[in-house]
Amino acid sequence: MGQVLKKKFDKKFSAGLQQLTSEQLKQYLKGEDIQVLGETLQENWLKIGKSFKPEFDKSEKWACAASMVSSVMLDKVLDDELKSVGLARSLTSNIQKLRKDTGISIDDEIEVFYEFLGTANASSALGKVVVGNADKIAFQLKMPFLPMSRYQNHAVLVGETGFDHPDIKNESVRLHVYLACVKFNKEKMAEDFKENAQHCMNYLTNLNKKVLAARVEEGKG
Repeated sequence: MGQVLKKKFDKKFSAGLQQLTSEQLKQYLKGEDIQVLGETLQENWLKIGKSFKPEFDKSEKWACAASMVSSVMLDKVLDDELKSVGLARSLTSNIQKLRKDTGISIDDEIEVFYEFLGTANASSALGKVVVGNADKIAFQLKMPFLPMSRYQNHAVLVGETGFDHPDIKNESVRLHVYLACVKFNKEKMAEDFKENAQHCMNYLTNLNKKVLAARVEEGKG
């Protein structure tokens, strides 16, 4: 532009360019004629791009990016909910690492039980992360994620891992990974089978999934 306009491309002309409105710039992009101080702006004289105001672009709160196609503005400040989700993902990663280290494939059915240690409990900071995100963790694992109180002692242990709250000392959770197994209503078993209830549970525990399913079908007949 300067080579074409020569002396006309002075501070006054530059100031005129700065004063172009958004509507004028849109017209220019469409190939329509717009003028500055009587000079018609030719194609490729202007390089037009979108940008955020400096108070947003340099802000510690916002992450900004813009192009002629789209603009994105993200709040970088982590609230309690986002921090909770982040901790839950770290906990899930520990379980996935244990599964990989022990050779348990993604198709193997497992169950994960959590147990609070130290000062952690269902109402503590870490406890709220675990309990509040239990459904999300189970969804990521594609397997049950349950409190240790739901554990039945005939399950086969695969391995154990843990997770410590990164900011609060002595708040930890122990994670026990078991192969999926038959679940019993012990009160109902005792009521129906009396002194033979434990023998029945031991027998059923030794059946694999396919055999057990076949026995159930036989029982319907």
